Amino acid sequence: MALDPLELATIVGVIIVLFLWGPQKIPEMARMIGRAKREFDDATREFQNAAKTIEDGTNPLFAPLTTAPSPPLTQGRRALAVSMSRAPRPAQAGRGWPKAG
Repeated sequence: MALDPLELATIVGVIIVLFLWGPQKIPEMARMIGRAKREFDDATREFQNAAKTIEDGTNPLFAPLTTAPSPPLTQGRRALAVSMSRAPRPAQAGRGWPKAG
């Protein structure tokens, strides 16, 4: 009973991994790979849910506007104009900072 090339390569690969990292590191590496796969699956699921809500129109970020835009704030603009009129004026030419000396 002979081994086919894929089975032989798998056995040789496992032996090489055991020699390189040792039996203590292999469970740690398997846990890291499992966590990475779980995070990838969670991100994939979250992306699919977001895409589905966009497609269904239930995502509030992509919902069409149903209300009319609010009117311009005239009182706010008036208050801004009054506050700007009370702002100090820039120094006139020749009356800036005193010269050092």
